[in-house]
Amino acid sequence: MDTKKCSVCNEEKAISCFRNENKSCNICRDKANEQKKKYRINNPEKVALQAKKRLDRVRGEVITCPICQYDVKKYKFKQHENSVGHQYLLDMYEAGEEVDKPDEIDTDRQGRVWYKCSACKETML
Repeated sequence: MDTKKCSVCNEEKAISCFRNENKSCNICRDKANEQKKKYRINNPEKVALQAKKRLDRVRGEVITCPICQYDVKKYKFKQHENSVGHQYLLDMYEAGEEVDKPDEIDTDRQGRVWYKCSACKETML
């Protein structure tokens, strides 16, 4: 029978006592999760403050899209990659055509920015 040593309790246990590629056994992981839950229940102010700091740090990061040459916030980058304008430019680059980036034309009430493509004259998010 194959065994593996737990990194927390340092006991040799069967491979079936470990989830996926984890270094700690299921029992130790469950104990750690219970301790985290107790901490969250007993210290809601600290947990909320940590979450706010983490969110502020992530919201402040900006990435420049290599295809569109637009500055996009990191937490919105996946949404930008799925946008029609990005997909259109990506398809054009893959086809080997040289395309100017769309010109920004308007921002609506919800804060969405609409662009007008210089190649196809279509308006898109």
